[in-house]
Amino acid sequence: MKKYLFLSILAIFFMGCGPRYVIKTEYIAPRDQASKECTDKCLFQKTQCERDCERRYNNCLSMAFDRAKRVERRLDSEYQRRYNEYINKLDEYNYNISVWQSSYDQNSRDWHYFHKRCKKHGDRYACKRCKELKVVVDTLLQNKPQRPTPPVKPNFNQILVKQQSMCRRDCGCQSDYNACFTNCGGEIVLHKICVENCDNN
Repeated sequence: MKKYLFLSILAIFFMGCGPRYVIKTEYIAPRDQASKECTDKCLFQKTQCERDCERRYNNCLSMAFDRAKRVERRLDSEYQRRYNEYINKLDEYNYNISVWQSSYDQNSRDWHYFHKRCKKHGDRYACKRCKELKVVVDTLLQNKPQRPTPPVKPNFNQILVKQQSMCRRDCGCQSDYNACFTNCGGEIVLHKICVENCDNN
């Protein structure tokens, strides 16, 4: 078992040290003039597509700030409403925890008193009262008031980043160009090239 485990770890180690490849795309243009004019048109359309895509992307980024501000105002309004609810719940909690603490302290003291008396003297009443108080103390612990959780104030930078993430830079210009290029008679060849940890033998 240890031998197989060692071999597995060794295999993973060598996999991590293996060669790393990149894919390089080679475009072979057609030879005749008509086809060359066709591929030139493809390149022009690709350039235009990328220019329009970049313009839309930058416009989207510019508008993202305004969108983020609108979202922030809406979230701030919601936050304020939830914060007011939280303050009311906190006031209620502070009152309830004060009452609970007073009751817990009193019953806990009584339980310790009767527990010590029961253990020391074997007093039947003390032992009976000790058991009753233990139930009361355990119940109080189970029903201890929970402090309310405050709402999280909206963070404008996080909102802005989320809005900016909706802006896309990839408009499919490259894939459209590839299709256009091959339709014009061009050839696209993919080369797998080793760039790291290559075996020169």
